[in-house]
Amino acid sequence: MTTHPSLRTRFRTLRLCLLSALASTVLIAQKAPWSVVLLQGPLHVGDDHIKSYQHPRPEVKAYRAEFEMPQHVKHSVADSFVLVVSIADLVMPRDKHRAKAYRDGKYRTKVLINHEEIVVLNKLAKVSESPANVDRIEIELKGTAFRDGMNVLEIVPGADGKNLDDFEIHRIELIAQGQ
Repeated sequence: MTTHPSLRTRFRTLRLCLLSALASTVLIAQKAPWSVVLLQGPLHVGDDHIKSYQHPRPEVKAYRAEFEMPQHVKHSVADSFVLVVSIADLVMPRDKHRAKAYRDGKYRTKVLINHEEIVVLNKLAKVSESPANVDRIEIELKGTAFRDGMNVLEIVPGADGKNLDDFEIHRIELIAQGQ
């Protein structure tokens, strides 16, 4: 004669399995990668009318975005981040027409997080200056660059006097890296 577990025992086992699965799902959800797209472009930054851009008239003189950093991301999911900036027509440090001006500190496009300079984008550019060449630049960041709650990301174009460097930003994404 075979013994069958009582209905009550089966229900208790099923309930424990479901609770275990739910707890695992919550833990996985908390550890899952987090990202936020700050700009899905293109966005013309600068001060000159450039016919070859998707948006010939400048839309902003500098890019600025505010975003919320969820507390669980900064404190339990990630200790580092990658900022991915897809950008076109950025002055290259070795550009033969503007190399001297660049060496003299002009045309340096800076990334700031919470008003602190993080990097000069031009130093990371890999493709030649052209509206048709979109460069995907990845910037590794420590979690300490961010605050709980509201944060500010700025991309400020370099200038030669009053003339701002013009470029197009096509996408900006911030991606949390696991611990």
